[in-house]
Amino acid sequence: MPQTHRHLKEAPVTDPRTRDDLLEAMRLGCPLCVLIERAERKAIDHFLYDQVNDISQRDALRASRGLCLPHSEMLAEGRSALGVAILSRDILRTLTAELEASGGGSRGGLKSLLGGNPNAQLADRIGPQAGCPMCAERPRLEAPLFTGLFHNLNDANFAAAFDASAGLCRVHLANGLRAAPQAAGRDLAARQAAIWRRMEAVLDEFIRKNDYRFNEPILEHERDVWRRALQATSGWYHRDGDE
Repeated sequence: MPQTHRHLKEAPVTDPRTRDDLLEAMRLGCPLCVLIERAERKAIDHFLYDQVNDISQRDALRASRGLCLPHSEMLAEGRSALGVAILSRDILRTLTAELEASGGGSRGGLKSLLGGNPNAQLADRIGPQAGCPMCAERPRLEAPLFTGLFHNLNDANFAAAFDASAGLCRVHLANGLRAAPQAAGRDLAARQAAIWRRMEAVLDEFIRKNDYRFNEPILEHERDVWRRALQATSGWYHRDGDE
């Protein structure tokens, strides 16, 4: 289900650091992907060091059965093995209690007697009972970045840098269009369409040059176009070189 954002009426003047962050991130891919990923890593490290004993957050993680796979990878790359161990023990206890409680089949109740599958019911109980808490934070992290993007696209130099970049991935473009004032949304869509047409032309050349009938070298900017296109179409992001 797509994330929803509050409609932004007029973008206020933004922190100049947001402009600098967006410009720097554009060189690495979708700037929203880059900056959100950095913010999430910081949030996970902060949680592991300072909030791992917060009861409400532990309750949320027990309900969600931990974080989703991408955020679990960030968790594993964090710098607190102790924090991960405490969280994992919490979740394992919750899961084990569900398995043990199912021993006599009593949890299935009337539904089991009427033909429900108790194994499927148990599988549902050990599955997530709530969404990934980190995913739920994304709209809050995205909102000021979209505000900064719309504001700075009014500047010719910033707009030229955006037009020369890969722009936004499909996921963040969709979220940005939902958040944008009408005119800003039209402008963003037109800029992104031009960027993707340019990428499509490079993909055409990459595909053509991989045909055995042609004996032409693949140029440097064509060599990794398949990775850039994958990121553009899916929102996949891997932080190669983003240190």
